Amino acid sequence: MWILDAIAPKHALTKNHIGEKLGEFYDSRKAQFQDNPELWKQKAVARLQQQALVEFKRSLTQNLIPMVSKELQGQLEVTLNLTLQTMQMGLNASMVAGDIAPGVKDKEVRGGFGNLVISQTAAYGCRLLFKELKGVVV
Repeated sequence: MWILDAIAPKHALTKNHIGEKLGEFYDSRKAQFQDNPELWKQKAVARLQQQALVEFKRSLTQNLIPMVSKELQGQLEVTLNLTLQTMQMGLNASMVAGDIAPGVKDKEVRGGFGNLVISQTAAYGCRLLFKELKGVVV
């Protein structure tokens, strides 16, 4: 919340060296995504695809593996892993080719990356504050 309230708005920026560093960091991260909307759309689609594959694998493992004999379970798991790796490679190749579905909503993508930028800035702020504290204590 502090990043969102005290760092993100230009008029509320804290007037010290930590606040200035965080403001610059936040602005540079935000600019990465605003300057190249296709990049953030591509990254969001890749993240959603990865989440879907993980859920798909979990579902298959939970529901399919128990239905086969113990002797075949290991072989089935290996086959599932190879199939999912092949699917992942195909999805990665389509992302390189630029085949991003037109149904991806810009609003959803922006919201996700807005949260990412805030989280990254907060993590950077924690590192800066820890260094300051360490310098004072030591």
